[in-house]
Amino acid sequence: MPETSAGGATRYITPALIAVGVIAAAYLLFGMLNPSRPPAEPKAPLSEAAQLGPRERYGLSPQEEATLSPADLAGRALSKSSLDLVTAAAAEDPLSGAVLCSAQFTGVGAPQDDAAAALSCAVAREQGSTLATFLLSELTRVGRGGLTADALAADNLLREAAQTDARAQHALGLTMRTSRSMEGRALFERCAAQGMHDCQFELARMRQLGLGGPRDTAAALKTYQTLTEVAFHAAGTREYGRMHLTGEGLPARNVARGVDLLKRAGVLEDAEASFLLGEQAEKGEGVPKEEALAHYRRALERGYAPAQEAVTRLSSR
Repeated sequence: MPETSAGGATRYITPALIAVGVIAAAYLLFGMLNPSRPPAEPKAPLSEAAQLGPRERYGLSPQEEATLSPADLAGRALSKSSLDLVTAAAAEDPLSGAVLCSAQFTGVGAPQDDAAAALSCAVAREQGSTLATFLLSELTRVGRGGLTADALAADNLLREAAQTDARAQHALGLTMRTSRSMEGRALFERCAAQGMHDCQFELARMRQLGLGGPRDTAAALKTYQTLTEVAFHAAGTREYGRMHLTGEGLPARNVARGVDLLKRAGVLEDAEASFLLGEQAEKGEGVPKEEALAHYRRALERGYAPAQEAVTRLSSR
């Protein structure tokens, strides 16, 4: 006998209801195992300090970032950005931390504050700033900023920074240039390659004197010339002038050129250049004799101790 319409409907409806029940049970079980999470809160927008890359914010080239002295770095950065922005950014990137601790360490662009510098440098060091590590070594060496004076710890910090930092390499090289001249020369080679003018000068001096490696007067002369004409480096200009006075590395002496270069170095406030001008005046070579005492006094005022004897001697006449 054929099925009635009601019976046929019942035969199809029952499996459908069972399927719906299974799906509902599965959904409930999934919900129990994976409780719903509240929607994620929207992220706060980046601060103004973080929206711009640190080099762009401060107008620094990679070479300047790597080689500028702490005072020059702070001065350059804070001429482009405010101290408030630097302070805010110091929690976000190591360069800003280095700028902040440099400013506090030197008093350029911020009140000089050793304790604040020690704290800022410690934070920046943890972020990877080698300049901050170098400044911490300086503070630790003399016990400034609430730190205990510890020469060994300071040396360790300096060596840590000197693995990559040109300023630390220069400072460490200065301690080694006579007693461990090969190591000192290697350090100057590394920081000179980064473009640090003071390292280029020290390397030229070691090449000129044959310290830590072969003597190379021609290379030294060329470096002094570049430091004079391109970098306006006071000590480099002085030594370039001295070589003209002596004729070292040159076909002949050129006293007039040497005196001119010493005067240029004097304008750049090189104390030894003023002393050498005093010597030239006493010898009557290129500088009037009556100017000797004035040059010696200028050298002494600029901190060149050997000028004291000459000042005393000429003042008593």
